[in-house]
Amino acid sequence: MAFFFPSFFPFLSFLYFILSFIVSIHIMLVSSPTTTPTYTPSTNPALALAPAPAPVTAPVTAPVTAPAPIPSLLAVAVSTIQQSIDLLDRLDDDSLIISSQSMPCGTLGKHIRHVYDHFSLLLIQLPLTSNGWVVDYDERSRNTTLETSQKEAIRHLKAIQERLTATTSIDYNSPLTLHANIDPESSLKSHFVSSFGRELWFCCLHAIHHYATIKIICVESGIDVPEDFGMAPSTLQSKK
Repeated sequence: MAFFFPSFFPFLSFLYFILSFIVSIHIMLVSSPTTTPTYTPSTNPALALAPAPAPVTAPVTAPVTAPAPIPSLLAVAVSTIQQSIDLLDRLDDDSLIISSQSMPCGTLGKHIRHVYDHFSLLLIQLPLTSNGWVVDYDERSRNTTLETSQKEAIRHLKAIQERLTATTSIDYNSPLTLHANIDPESSLKSHFVSSFGRELWFCCLHAIHHYATIKIICVESGIDVPEDFGMAPSTLQSKK
């Protein structure tokens, strides 16, 4: 026992030292006041926080106005023919055969018949067959009662209006072939690819240009006509 105690004493001393150190640390932590860190704004402008961005608001825009609907080409065609009917309502048979002083051989009746022929030849093959749609404006008739009879002219024009209103199911892009004699020295026909809408508008514009000639004959004969008679839509638009 005398041998064991001296060798064990250093270990006890070391253990006592460790326990004393732990107790000291514990006492220091318990006795220290608890503090909460505070934030102090920096006085350095470079370190200052940027202000919050302003809320983004949608720009105020004016209300969008829907564009005016495009007039139906069929309605335009019917209205164009109606101009002839309205003029004929104020004429008699004798007025149709008065020759123009400025345009030899030109009469109101012939010009109106010419307008009718183009619309008629465009629609003559309806309803369509498997042979396709072929239009030839050169096949128009001449020297008919439509040129000399006010009642016949009105009847034919109203019939064309009825046929036009019956074509509402036909797509304006429906293809057709146009045959035309482009050289007075040759009987050969030239062929062109076209469409129903394109040719219907041609018939309308063709009629308006003949109305301009009809207007001249009316002025020569002392017949009153509306100021816008014989004016193309683009011309009327530019005058507004």
